[in-house]
Amino acid sequence: MDTFDIICDIIRENMGFDEDVDFTEEMTFGEMELDSLDVVECIMQIEDTLDIRIEDAELQGISTLGELVEIVRVKNGK
Repeated sequence: MDTFDIICDIIRENMGFDEDVDFTEEMTFGEMELDSLDVVECIMQIEDTLDIRIEDAELQGISTLGELVEIVRVKNGK
């Protein structure tokens, strides 16, 4: 499973999305109806699942799922 799929699964599980909901890397957190607290909760779960640490400064200005995925890919070495 690639990083995008892992992150999508975490978001689905933590935010109560149905399994058939399709996400794209271009989707914004607003389009996904995630507020800043939801995003932080998902990031914490991503960190725990992948055993990585994402600094707050790295998250400044991100607004799309793809931007988050790219940060995680770099941190995870993939």
